[in-house]
This record gives sequence, structure tokens and C-alpha cells, in this order.
Amino acid sequence: MATFDKNKFQLPPDGFKDQLWDETESLNYIEISKQWLENVKNNEKNAIYLCEVEVAGTTYISDIEFIARNIKKGDYIKLKLEDQNEYDENAIALFSTLGRKIGYVKKEKNEVLSNLMRYGKELFAKLIFKEEVNHWNRFIVEIYMFD
Repeated sequence: MATFDKNKFQLPPDGFKDQLWDETESLNYIEISKQWLENVKNNEKNAIYLCEVEVAGTTYISDIEFIARNIKKGDYIKLKLEDQNEYDENAIALFSTLGRKIGYVKKEKNEVLSNLMRYGKELFAKLIFKEEVNHWNRFIVEIYMFD
């Protein structure tokens, strides 16, 4: 079993309690995430580029500063359809490979992407740009589809 290199990631601040999982759930997520990441890496050359998107909603993510310190350009991003989202039936949440939500696909770009996901297409994203501007974290991703 792989070991976790605590020097690779900065730890969250003391008292951090948002989005914590019990140990079994975390280990299961990490194993599934590793399998997903391996699949994406092995098949990326067959992926179809769809669009570039600026990530929306980063100011509403409680631990976004922690997340921003721990993701880098080139990281793969998971997409999860949130068709029960009360604000947008086409909402697509974006997650780091560690399972942290980083925001959403902007509403202006999510209708076609959400329909592709509803019809079984697997989408993923790659972080191509990140910056912090006055305590606001700006991320841009490229979205791809496996055919």
C-alpha cells in the first residue's frame, strides 16, 4: 500500500472540520480516486477536447485556500453532475483528486456538458491556470470527454 507523504501537502488549519470523513470512507474514496486517476492518465490520449471553463463559485468553498495550496497546473479534476442542485438543474461540481470541491462549471457552459453526462459520457478536466487575486482563487480548466 502506498504511503502518504505529509510533506507534499499542507495540512488544514487547527479546528478544521468541514468535509471530514470517517477513516473507512476516506480510504475507500482514495482507492476509487486512484483507479479513476489511473484510468484518465492511461486514456487521456484518446480524450476529446470540449472547452475551456473558468471555475465558478470558489468564494463559497469553505476551505478553498487549503485546496488552492494543494492543487497545481496539470492536475486532473473530476466532474460530478448535481441535477438535484436547487439553483441549477445542470450544475456540474468540480473536485480535486483528493475529493475536495473546488467549484462549478459556469452556468453559461454547463447545459451541453450536463446533457453529455446524463447520456453516459465520461468527462474530466485538467487545471490549466490558477491565481489568487485579493483573496479570491481563480481557476481555469480544460474539459475533455472520453468517447
